[in-house]
Amino acid sequence: MIKYIEKDQVLDSLYTLKTRTPTKKDINKINKSDKNVVKFFKDRDYKDAIHKIKESISTIENKIPLYDVFQDNLFLINKENVYNRVVRQHYRFPDNILITKMQEKLNKMEKTVNKNLVYKTDVNNEKMKDILLARRYRKISLMIDFMSNFNIETLINTYVKVFYFYANEVGKNITLCIKPSFKRHFGHLDPYYSRSELINLALNMGLIKSDSTYYDNDAINNLCDKVKDNDISAKILEDHQNYIINNNAIGIVQYYSLQGSYFMNQYLRGVVDYESKNIFLEKLINSMWSLINKTPSFDKEYILYRFIQSDVHLSHLKIGDTYISPSFISTTRDPFYQSDNYKFGFILLKIKIPKNIEGVALCMETISLFPKEEEIILSPRSILKLEKKDSNVKYFHPDYDYVVKVTTKYEFSYIGKKPIIYPDRTIRDNISDSIDFLSIPKPSFISMEERARYFSIKYVNEQSQFKVNINSVPTTLMTEWYDSTNVYKKFYANTTENGFMIYTIDKDHITFTIELGEDENGSFMYVNYYLKYSVSLHDKTFTDLEFITFISKLGYYFEVKSVIIYADYYSCDLVSKKEYFGGNYCVDIEQYLRNKTKRFKDLDSTEIRAKFNYFLLDKLERSQPTLILNKDDTDEIFTIYKKVFLPTIDLEKENNLKKFYLWMIENYCYLVPNLVKKMERLYKQDNPFNSDYYVLDPNIFLYNRNLISTYDPIDNDGTPESSPVQKNTYRLDIQRKARIPKNRKI
Repeated sequence: MIKYIEKDQVLDSLYTLKTRTPTKKDINKINKSDKNVVKFFKDRDYKDAIHKIKESISTIENKIPLYDVFQDNLFLINKENVYNRVVRQHYRFPDNILITKMQEKLNKMEKTVNKNLVYKTDVNNEKMKDILLARRYRKISLMIDFMSNFNIETLINTYVKVFYFYANEVGKNITLCIKPSFKRHFGHLDPYYSRSELINLALNMGLIKSDSTYYDNDAINNLCDKVKDNDISAKILEDHQNYIINNNAIGIVQYYSLQGSYFMNQYLRGVVDYESKNIFLEKLINSMWSLINKTPSFDKEYILYRFIQSDVHLSHLKIGDTYISPSFISTTRDPFYQSDNYKFGFILLKIKIPKNIEGVALCMETISLFPKEEEIILSPRSILKLEKKDSNVKYFHPDYDYVVKVTTKYEFSYIGKKPIIYPDRTIRDNISDSIDFLSIPKPSFISMEERARYFSIKYVNEQSQFKVNINSVPTTLMTEWYDSTNVYKKFYANTTENGFMIYTIDKDHITFTIELGEDENGSFMYVNYYLKYSVSLHDKTFTDLEFITFISKLGYYFEVKSVIIYADYYSCDLVSKKEYFGGNYCVDIEQYLRNKTKRFKDLDSTEIRAKFNYFLLDKLERSQPTLILNKDDTDEIFTIYKKVFLPTIDLEKENNLKKFYLWMIENYCYLVPNLVKKMERLYKQDNPFNSDYYVLDPNIFLYNRNLISTYDPIDNDGTPESSPVQKNTYRLDIQRKARIPKNRKI
């Protein structure tokens, strides 16, 4: 039946399938008693009437249909939110180009999709894939049908009007040119090139000239096809990501991305303060080096970029000369890397890497702790051939502040690499016997810094190492001074300019980290905060009791009254084989929910206690997922819950947050961090997921085991002086604060 609808209700009614635009058949059956309807169609041809209706619908401004590539769906967006959704959340207007692409997808799926599959069925993995394909087919069909209610050209004008007049900012920088590297679960990547990016890339590539030419949509689309040819594809990024995971190398890659690159490259370049062979560090270098030497090949030639401020190691090269790097070469695939250090000029290195050759370079951005750097590293002793060298080259950039002269541009080609070899250094065992923190004298200094410096001078060797026995086996520990007030702040429990860290690495993974320092509340000691962002080893060489004993002795020596020990986290990439990688989850909480296992349950609560409340975790079993899930959320968890989780469970017994949380770990682990953020909706106060740590009293623990008898006063056994422990200048150097491409020699 044809009827009138209030203008502000039309779009919602069409979107929810309550109404549609009329057909010729509908018009022939109009309700004669509705005078308004009769009047509208009087003396009108049905084609003209339908056109008039679509024109009218297309001028409605209260909401605009926009496409979200992350959820692969159309949404009606309030006019006040259109600009924000397009510019900041990457929604796009469904013009004829996008609708054509949808239709092409539909045509490809036509032959394989089973449209008759129902939602509720006894599913296995293969059947589930068929169901999801059928749902995707239906969703695309609905999007196309919905857009058929509009006159697209008229709707474009409405969209532009809304975009300009209902936004605080005006945007002309939007394109539909999707980056080949984009994939939904790569959360660090923007899906589309901006208009200015395409133009400036084309200028730097010499595809267009710097003039006053205006590039309309057709010209931009033409540039898109040419420019994105040098962007590494999502498949290559995934191949390298899977290669890292399958070789159990997540730990070493993440260590390299945070601080390892500094120590490794300083050592390889021979600019460390000691002359002896660092066996511990060479093992780590060898792991990273060997990993790069067998990386998957690239599908075609690519250009990598490196920005430096000094070229004293390259300036002597002539065209055709080769350069062999003594250390790892850090590059980026982002030609628009931004750093304040480069606003007034810089030296640009462009490195062409070949196709179909194994072991050229490692794409580490999907594993790196700094994924937005889009870092690609070449191994030490890589051979680069100088193809071209220019001076004072203009470098175009979307940010006008960076449109500066490149003082020198080097263009290299990667032509191979030499075998692994290390600097010739003297081998000597310069680490003293294992330290027992209850046996060595405690200094009587007031500040933590004084105690740490005294310890460094007394017991730490020139390579910043010392040994302890955690499980009756000598373990080498590393020490360093750190500054967590800069871009590294996220990875440290406390913000300090002068913290002292102790850590060790086993099987290429950081086993534990210990942060020591002081703030307005006194001395602090945080254990394993870093592992919230990295990977915990499943097969540790010591038990929890052995570790707590070691931590208690250390806390006793450094006069720390309460030690914060963070829960273990596992990487989702290690759960099971799945399509998507990324994310992590708290093992201690997962084990309690799954098995009622309480970590440290055999220790007295006066010694160590969980900061999170187990009773509050039990609340998950009594709560439905809909308490925290919302269909308007920007991620796909609500859809997964409705369309994938619910059909596979007993609705009466298993439709609860505990079951859903554990199920998500097993099936969509990469989304678990997003799910955990939603727990704030359930826990208005005392959210156990925000208190993922334990509080240890080292003195009570030691006293209860007769390891200490009293709290003795501190004996003064020396004064602090200059320490041999390395200050992590990678954290302090202004050139390092902006992260890669780092200002270090290749």
